[in-house]
Amino acid sequence: MSTGTSSNFLVTANPWHLAAPPQWWLQKLFDQDADLVVFPSQHRMAYIFARRRRQSSSYDALVKVDENLLKMSAGLDGDLLTAHNLIYVRHLIGNTVRRMEIFQWLKDHDVWEAGGGEAAANLIESEEAYREEQKRAKMIEDIDYRAKDAWRSYQARTGRRQGYGQRTTYKPSAKIMPVTGFSPAESSVAMFGRD
Repeated sequence: MSTGTSSNFLVTANPWHLAAPPQWWLQKLFDQDADLVVFPSQHRMAYIFARRRRQSSSYDALVKVDENLLKMSAGLDGDLLTAHNLIYVRHLIGNTVRRMEIFQWLKDHDVWEAGGGEAAANLIESEEAYREEQKRAKMIEDIDYRAKDAWRSYQARTGRRQGYGQRTTYKPSAKIMPVTGFSPAESSVAMFGRD
């Protein structure tokens, strides 16, 4: 068991006087991912969860844009993130820092755990395709129900249906057109006569 507990907790200004996470928790954090860092927020009563940059620090333009965004969006926390070359992960509010569920959340949301960026993107796209397929299936089912309701309504209005769930008998309430199709010799316009 390696001891990286001091390297994954940054001691910074602590205006809210938040207690440092327990050693066992920091050790578990280090064992799960040595690049994860936690430190107290400067403008909120919470901890900041962040990750050390692995590869993107070599892209100067990307780092510059990222630093500017962090400074604009996170205030003093953004300054700390850029000063320590970190990428924001999430805030930990209240007692979350001592709970074990956070490690499962990290595992579920870790791109490296999913097999890298491409594998994570494929996973997200397959989930989106599945949801789109479910949405389409629900829409088709809804259309089917509406069509069946409209057909039953039509049958009831024309006198072809007497009740629901019973065998219906055909009792026409009006003179109805023949069921056969029109031949070219017949007119395609319905002709109604009075009897």
